[in-house]
Amino acid sequence: LSRIVDCDLSLCDFDGANLFVVDLSGSRLRTVDFREAELVGVNFTEADLGGVDFTQGTFKDCYLSEAFVEGATFNGADLRGARISSAHLDKASLTAAIIVEE
Repeated sequence: LSRIVDCDLSLCDFDGANLFVVDLSGSRLRTVDFREAELVGVNFTEADLGGVDFTQGTFKDCYLSEAFVEGATFNGADLRGARISSAHLDKASLTAAIIVEE
C-alpha cells in the first residue's frame, strides 16, 4: 500500500498510468489527467477531484466515497469497480461510461 494522503497533486499527469493499491484519501487532485489509466485498489475517499479527466479509465476496487468530483470527466470510463456512494458528482460528464451496481 502506497499512502499519499492529504497531499496536493493538482495538475499532475497520470495519463495511461497503472496505479495499484494507492491511498489518495483527502488529497487535492484538481484537473489531474487520468485518461486511460488503470486504477486498482485506489482510495479517493474525501479527495478533491474537481475537473479531473478519467476518460477511458478503468476502476477496480476503487473508493470515491464522499469525494468531490464536480466537473470531472468519466467519458467512456469503466466504473463497474468503483464505489461512488455519497460522491459529489455535480456537473460531471459520464457519457458512454459503464456503470453497474455490484
